[in-house]
Amino acid sequence: MTDLRSLNIFKDVDFTPVDADNLQKLYGQSKNAISREFTFSERTVMPEIPGVAEAYLGLVPARELIGLLQDESGEIIKSLFYDNVRDFQDFNPVNSEIRQTLESSDLRRRFVLMNNGVTVIAKTLRATGNRFLIEDYQIVNGCQTSHVLFSQKESLTDDSVVVPLRLIATQDEAVIGSIIKATNRQTEVREDQLLALSDFQKKLEAFFQAFPDGRRLYYERRSRQYNNVPGIEKTRIVTPANLIRAYAAMFLSEPHRTTKNYTALLDRVGKEIFGPGDRLEPYYLAALAHYRLEYFFRNQSLDAKYKPARYHILFATRLLSAPDPLPHRNANEMERFCQPPIEELWDVAQADVLFRRAVRAVDAVAKGNFGRDHIRTLPFTEELATELSGKRAH
Repeated sequence: MTDLRSLNIFKDVDFTPVDADNLQKLYGQSKNAISREFTFSERTVMPEIPGVAEAYLGLVPARELIGLLQDESGEIIKSLFYDNVRDFQDFNPVNSEIRQTLESSDLRRRFVLMNNGVTVIAKTLRATGNRFLIEDYQIVNGCQTSHVLFSQKESLTDDSVVVPLRLIATQDEAVIGSIIKATNRQTEVREDQLLALSDFQKKLEAFFQAFPDGRRLYYERRSRQYNNVPGIEKTRIVTPANLIRAYAAMFLSEPHRTTKNYTALLDRVGKEIFGPGDRLEPYYLAALAHYRLEYFFRNQSLDAKYKPARYHILFATRLLSAPDPLPHRNANEMERFCQPPIEELWDVAQADVLFRRAVRAVDAVAKGNFGRDHIRTLPFTEELATELSGKRAH
């Protein structure tokens, strides 16, 4: 601080220590800080709201909105939708209807009456007359509308298509979070999809992306977020549902609850699964084990008859590759615990040997009966654990 003050270019110098979570947030904000200027003449000022600097309801021509959506090369800015539950769902029935409305000369003028519009939250807002400058903004609701409008941008050069717009200026994270959650709940969103809004999910997404290319898996925090990203193998995309199942099998020792009792697992999200203080390595290990197992099934290295027992195979794999007692979910020791099996699973030859050992153990307990009602039970899990304890002892 003394060195900074000695430069005589700062009025004040403050030192504020931050933890890893806040450092990650600040880094994300620095990468996503975008500013745009647009005309917003048809608007109404909202009454004073605690935690909100300014808020407006109004209408904007679609061409003005498109200016907020595109970068300097004319591509849509994907990072604007980071705080949406879902990414663009492609031209499903709803989005196809929006497109048809825009393509119809009769219907396009009614667009403003047929669409719920877009919600934009900006950290900074400055207005001069009808010109608004917004900085560090996110489109927190209206992802589908925005993408369909963008796909039709060549035909939206006049003011015939008008879009409802909510513009909110606030730096209060609690206010931002509540608005995001509320606006996303107003559309048909499953409760498990709202997981995407949690800080832990965002940390997990970033953690997966931090691995080098050869070892990178892609955690799909937001539905279909990687669908239009070139160069990503679909098999490397990890959905929350598959990760919950794999993690429960490997780290909660409950492979029998991963299908018929999946709803019961969801009740534990935020506590025993995706807990705020959990280490991230076990989730990556669970995702990797699931990815590698499916790889062996696709390549017919493992017989398809074992598929009903896939989560028991993952359970067996963890007990064989990491036999030590599990550290606590938030313990630093968990990183050391997970590293050897991660290395083993990325080596195809070693992984093949490991999974064959796991399958032999499952085979021994199943005794030829791979019916779901037989395998997906607590007694089967307990018998498999006993079988594996004997193998590890030798």
